[in-house]
Amino acid sequence: MAHLSPFAISIASGACVVCWPHVGSTSNRIALAFDRNASDSQTMSTQISKQIGEANWLPEISGSGPIYLQLANAIARAIRLGHLKPGDRLPTQREMAEALDIDLTTVNRAVAEAQRMDLISSEGRRGSFVKDAPTVPSTLLFRDDEVRGFSREMDPGELAGIELSGLSVPPLPANAILRSAVAEGLAKLFAGDNGASLQYQPVGGGAHDRAVRATVMNRTMPTQPDQIVITPGAQSAIHAICHSVLKPGDVVACGRYAYTGFLRVARQIGVRILPVEIDEEGLVPDSIEQIARAHPLKLLFLTPFNDNPTTATMGITRVDEIARLAELHDFQMLESAPYGGLNGFRSPAVSARVPTRSWYVLTIAKSFTPALRVGFLRAPSVQAAFGVISAMQQNAAMASPLDVALDTQWLLDGTLMQMGAALAAESTERQLIAREILGDGIFRSCPAGYHLWIPRPDADSQNAASLALLAGLPVVPATIFAVEPTGREQSLRISLGGARSRDKLAADLSRLKAWLMQSL
Repeated sequence: MAHLSPFAISIASGACVVCWPHVGSTSNRIALAFDRNASDSQTMSTQISKQIGEANWLPEISGSGPIYLQLANAIARAIRLGHLKPGDRLPTQREMAEALDIDLTTVNRAVAEAQRMDLISSEGRRGSFVKDAPTVPSTLLFRDDEVRGFSREMDPGELAGIELSGLSVPPLPANAILRSAVAEGLAKLFAGDNGASLQYQPVGGGAHDRAVRATVMNRTMPTQPDQIVITPGAQSAIHAICHSVLKPGDVVACGRYAYTGFLRVARQIGVRILPVEIDEEGLVPDSIEQIARAHPLKLLFLTPFNDNPTTATMGITRVDEIARLAELHDFQMLESAPYGGLNGFRSPAVSARVPTRSWYVLTIAKSFTPALRVGFLRAPSVQAAFGVISAMQQNAAMASPLDVALDTQWLLDGTLMQMGAALAAESTERQLIAREILGDGIFRSCPAGYHLWIPRPDADSQNAASLALLAGLPVVPATIFAVEPTGREQSLRISLGGARSRDKLAADLSRLKAWLMQSL
């Protein structure tokens, strides 16, 4: 121990206390204590003691993991508590290594870590000093360089994968209304919030949130708050409805091309799905009636406004005729209205004609923003709503309380409708780009919609090399939506939304036009 002669050393209970008699410009004393019986990979207990004048401190820090991190964290804690002050000089790295009986490399790493944490600075032979305004990121999980290594930009392949699943992704409005709406909405919410929006909510939604949505629904059809069920998006609503209403072997009907989310759930349950013929207004009533006469039809799925994928929109006469058939043949309807906010919910709803046999589903994601995963359904009765809630409880499907509270705030103050108008305006601009590049008569669209439908009933089947040219384009083949895929479907759904800019959209549509021209 002769090499430690400058230090005063005492042994007690297996611990070694090492003192530096001269640290800094004052009469400082720093002591580090550690368990000599513990291995380097086990918990090390560090005590740091410093005396400046008459002030004494002796904090204890225990932890596990790499010793260099424990030592760096001990320095950080001493600074945070004010036991080490700006300008104080630390013992040299060799002194700490010898006193703690650990490798010099380990101490070097600890000092480097403390420097990375912006706690200390190294001044060469003078030593390491506590910085004047140290930042102690004790709660941070990532280093600054690690944070900079992540990007929030969506990979083009990710967006393509989302669209190929059948989802229609809205564009971001050019006026950045979403960002200001979120900031202002949260400020309003928390200004008068008692913390309820940050707590668990009943499955199906709290009474206040359901009452607000019931008031909205009462403008088109009679609705009690207990008929409203709040869900984490439209897909969760469709899933819960189907699982509460259908059983294996039941007969359901939908357009020959239909929303993939409904098809997945229906196939999972094991029902029989019969395709309804479609035209520019969507489901053809005569085809529905043929099915209803020949089979015990249990449920009809439909999207009267801006159908996904065909963009078909029903007029009042078509809506009235389908409602009449539901009454005549005694089947229920699952009406999805994901895009209703794009025209201020002015489109006629079949459910409004036959509310006692209709399930009506709304979502914020498609009409306003997918940033909030909130939807709700109106059940045909209170008893039916309770059945859906029971189905949701099996999957613990509670909508995010904060998302629901913000959605409710936007409903009350009118922000939601402003966002819908902004999204509709952006979609209109993108449709103009599509029309300029692809030309008139090539596609079908719904005003203010952000997907197009290119019907190609007479096109020849494309070979793999030809179809490969579509890779990376906002194109989804009709076979994805087909109730009875034949492999010969050549129609295409084109997305105008997502994170792509207008310039990127124009470039993609130009490539698509070239493909369409060579495939004629």
